Amino acid sequence: MKMWRFIKILRRFVQSTTAAQLVEEGLLLCMALVMLTVMLGVVQNVLKFVGDSFSQSWRALEQIAQSLFGWIR
Repeated sequence: MKMWRFIKILRRFVQSTTAAQLVEEGLLLCMALVMLTVMLGVVQNVLKFVGDSFSQSWRALEQIAQSLFGWIR
């Protein structure tokens, strides 16, 4: 008798779709957070690359200006 009650309760939990939807939503949220973190990392790397390239170009221009107009001082 108790076994049939257990089977009924178990069957009710297996057929319930609300838990599956909550798990799916949780997985989607986790995946979205991971993707957001990856995107922010890529943006940070691109901005660092652009900043480093700009400062390297600026140093090269300063050296060129120094070599061309260094005699003015």
